[in-house]
Amino acid sequence: MNAFHVEIKNLSFSYKDRPVLRKLSLQLESGRLYCLLGNNGAGKTTLFKLMLALLPPPSGTIFFAGRDLADFSTQERARQIAYIPQEERANFRYRAEEIVLMGRAPRLGLLRQPKSSDLRQVAAVMAKLRIGHLAGRYYPELSGGERQLLRIARALLQDSPFLIMDEPCTGLDYGHQMRMLETAKQLAREGYLVLFSSHNPQQAELFADEILLLRDGQMQSSQNDCELLSEIYNYPLKRYPIEGKYSALLPDLSYLEERFDASSVKRS
Repeated sequence: MNAFHVEIKNLSFSYKDRPVLRKLSLQLESGRLYCLLGNNGAGKTTLFKLMLALLPPPSGTIFFAGRDLADFSTQERARQIAYIPQEERANFRYRAEEIVLMGRAPRLGLLRQPKSSDLRQVAAVMAKLRIGHLAGRYYPELSGGERQLLRIARALLQDSPFLIMDEPCTGLDYGHQMRMLETAKQLAREGYLVLFSSHNPQQAELFADEILLLRDGQMQSSQNDCELLSEIYNYPLKRYPIEGKYSALLPDLSYLEERFDASSVKRS
């Protein structure tokens, strides 16, 4: 995977008279996993849609590998950036391997039929994500976690260096959440630029190389700061040390004890 970078300069965007992003600037580098945190309505989805050119051109500029996003054709954008939504409403009756093969569309064009080399790539990427056993199963029959892994496989088949994952853990059980974030971390280690959004600061702290805090349309400190996060989410948080280099970012237990009978708040 070749080195790739994204640069955003003075990005502003409004929905009619409601400003969402305000002169936001940001730099992202390949080989790193970024987590975007922010409360509901902070502008996370809007930022993603602007990167995907799904909204009208904003004030400011977005550069992919030094080139203005506005100069890319639709197909060129698909070759640079792959989007993994948190869910898809489609209930299409396709097999899992056919869903993944759709990721080749930007490379195949409209008329070219997939070759045996394309099918080998499908098998390889599904094996990489340990979902090869799902190849012949139909999409509606799969669990939420299995579908999400298929969406990642489809994105990888685009062969795009930049992956955007919109709240990839939504609706997944705890085990699937951890495996999803492990997958994102591994992809960054392989050279992809991976950006995902989350509502879970602890997951960001465990897996992200850098945490981006979006507040009032601007980026705040890149550190997982308890005081700032408490303000963003309007709920008191506190960091609790764990053995080794890790810590747990949790609701402030003293606050819970004040609100409820102290005996009902478990500390161990």
